[in-house]
Amino acid sequence: MQCPYCGNEMEAGHIHSSKAIFWGEGPSMWDGKIIRLSKFSLNAFFDGFTVEAMHCGSCKKLIVFLEEEKS
Repeated sequence: MQCPYCGNEMEAGHIHSSKAIFWGEGPSMWDGKIIRLSKFSLNAFFDGFTVEAMHCGSCKKLIVFLEEEKS
């Protein structure tokens, strides 16, 4: 995938965390809308949480792939 910011090739990978990963509108989890980025896994207790992402080494940007919400 080409970086939409600089046009260089991006590298596929994952963002890892020992806790669930969220994006929020405000500086606190309680300010505005939040989106859970990491998916629940039975192995999360041992392996942590991950979310797929692309990394641009040139301009230092990350693009995170969100899962579709199930209704």
